[in-house]
Amino acid sequence: MSDAAPGNHPAMCCGIVEGFHRDDLVAPILQRRPEQRGEWLLSDEPPAVRHRVKVQVWTEDGGWAILTGRVVEVGDGVVVATAERTTDDEDALPGGPYRLTLRHDARMECSWVLTHAELSSFP
Repeated sequence: MSDAAPGNHPAMCCGIVEGFHRDDLVAPILQRRPEQRGEWLLSDEPPAVRHRVKVQVWTEDGGWAILTGRVVEVGDGVVVATAERTTDDEDALPGGPYRLTLRHDARMECSWVLTHAELSSFP
């Protein structure tokens, strides 16, 4: 994810140590709501501004949360999204908003990997 030493995650906030966009959580949504096809970031489709994301993150204390939001920038193999925590466990992470950077790595099962997360104050 980064060139930082193991256990040192300077590009992550709030104790987040890793995360990725969960295509597998999007699939059931699209089965129930096929009209949302084209609205979600998917590994096998080009990313676009306003695509929805569902990013699972883990924290250094073993907690986890889901951050849900939308892509706000698209680059070459990189997307930036704004997201908020949509899981109930307030102890795992603050609610947000977060600014997330995900890089595409085709070798990974969930190929949009979180490389940067910051708690932000913009909408």
